[in-house]
Amino acid sequence: MKPARPLLVVGISDPQVIDNFALSAKESGLEMHAVRTPDEATGWLETHDPVAIALDMMSDGAEASCLGVRGMARLANVPIIGLAPELNDLVFPEMYGWGGDDVARLAVPEELVPRLRGISVDGSLHPPPPKGGALVVDADRRRRVLYARVLRTAGYDVRFAVKAEEAVTASTSETLKLVIADADLEGGGGVELAKSIRAGGVAVPVVVAAEPKKMKHCRDAVGDLAKVAVTDGFAPPENLLFVANELARSGSTDGRSSARLLYGAVVAFRSAGRGQDYFGCTYNISAGGLYVRTLAALNGGEEVWIELRPPRSDRRVRLEGKVVWRRRFGPIESATVPPGFGVQITDGAKGDLARYEAGYHAFAADTVGT
Repeated sequence: MKPARPLLVVGISDPQVIDNFALSAKESGLEMHAVRTPDEATGWLETHDPVAIALDMMSDGAEASCLGVRGMARLANVPIIGLAPELNDLVFPEMYGWGGDDVARLAVPEELVPRLRGISVDGSLHPPPPKGGALVVDADRRRRVLYARVLRTAGYDVRFAVKAEEAVTASTSETLKLVIADADLEGGGGVELAKSIRAGGVAVPVVVAAEPKKMKHCRDAVGDLAKVAVTDGFAPPENLLFVANELARSGSTDGRSSARLLYGAVVAFRSAGRGQDYFGCTYNISAGGLYVRTLAALNGGEEVWIELRPPRSDRRVRLEGKVVWRRRFGPIESATVPPGFGVQITDGAKGDLARYEAGYHAFAADTVGT
């Protein structure tokens, strides 16, 4: 029998903590290998194939180590789990921005168990159906690497350009289905590139990634260009996929009673009636549901209790819901969302359902004017 691929733990020096993670790996049916430095991790990864990597986010060189792994094409489908001293609304997007996939508490190694068990390691699973070409126009290699991983997992054939003139030429390809462009692109920026593509008669969706302080200016400059959107270039790279999907379906109807909006906040969840919470981060929300990003996804049909802070609120709410679908980790299906599960909200603690709905509608009014 072929031995199971190991869990690699990076950046922990305390022997007792390492032993605790080894126990969690064993409970998940895995062996564990621990290294202290990014250089040790790089050397080990040259000859080994881990099922997952757990990385102490506070260790020296943690961000560079994570980005280094994401630069290795053969490890693109190896999940990276950040280990943080505490969970908050900042630590999740920070880890996503490094190319990571989830966050767990360093002091609670057992939080890795449901995540490791939920990771698909079946090499026979098929990749998602091809969606056509995606062109990433950005001079920053880090962003190109992170965007490419997300887009390839979704089924796109990814190509790159660093200058606007290259992108205009490439945009005429019949197989091209999406353009992602940096707002500060050399030669006029992403907005001017979008205008040039439209002037050439090409209707491919274009997403312009801008730093937050430039988003309003870029949106004003885009004007009424069809299928062009501006998004936060500092947000998790998976957010680009959400925006691209919304552009692709713009003008169509899918029966939604309210818009899905990108919203990231720590969410505690548990199967109804159970005694232990797990933690993830919301990916998007609507008036009647939400999507929880996590490698420890619950199964479809399960009743779930969730707790989170809604938008425009300083108070957490407790809600009840039903898991309506689940997406596992890896290139095993069309990745329209990161790994996790979607919840239909069915009830809530007294007053909390109304608080959630009020927060959502206030957020929607600010975001999309509804």
